[in-house]
Amino acid sequence: MIDFYYWGIQCPYNFSNMKALEAVEEKYNVKVNYIEMSKHQDIVKELNIFSPTFTIFDKKLRWTGPITEELILSYLNGEMLHRTPYIVKSENRIVKGELKLLIPKLSSDIKKLCCSKTCKNSSAEKGMWLNQLMSDHDLKHMGVLHYVDSECVGGVEYVPTMAVPYDIPKSADSAFLTCVYASDPIYDYKSYPLEKLEEELKRDGYKKIYAIASQDVAFPNGPLEWFIKQGYSDLGVVYHEENDGADQHLIEKVI
Repeated sequence: MIDFYYWGIQCPYNFSNMKALEAVEEKYNVKVNYIEMSKHQDIVKELNIFSPTFTIFDKKLRWTGPITEELILSYLNGEMLHRTPYIVKSENRIVKGELKLLIPKLSSDIKKLCCSKTCKNSSAEKGMWLNQLMSDHDLKHMGVLHYVDSECVGGVEYVPTMAVPYDIPKSADSAFLTCVYASDPIYDYKSYPLEKLEEELKRDGYKKIYAIASQDVAFPNGPLEWFIKQGYSDLGVVYHEENDGADQHLIEKVI
């Protein structure tokens, strides 16, 4: 049995992951449960889930991020699945390109950074999710994208904490960073859009920003040290995701 937990299409991989799971269901005798996190926050809290796309195989193996039909079949065939911790050591040379506020029509710009190469529709699905959330919470935008030579190289996305399915502090005047990307061994494409987003959020009346940051690995939103240098405070470990080698920390910044 496979349990797939997803937070709408906050992550474009949610869409491609569902397509992979649907293909496996159709071809093989496999039971897949699809659990939308926003509608089952009690379960999300109980399982200590802090990733927008999360798969649990047979109530045992926890797997964050992208999955493929091939990976699922490897598990079904009895192979031991494991992954090498995704650690990106960066020189953090800050880049300042062009910034744009993230709105639904720009969702296709993140395709190379955040979408499966084999799934053509995931960025469009992400755009529809952005549009719905912006409508539900009366938002003008949902983050800041960073461009160099007209190509999106990074960005920072947010939602109001009241819309977050994870077990974090929530209030009307606090925001949550869903994604801070992309990690690069040489350049820091993240600091500049983060600085801009913090200015925008403060202008819109937010007083605090929260995020989940892994101590060493890049996903989700690591490494922790990078955030500390941006003025964020470490509120402690919320969960150790063993398969990722990730100590996940709750962090906070007063703006």
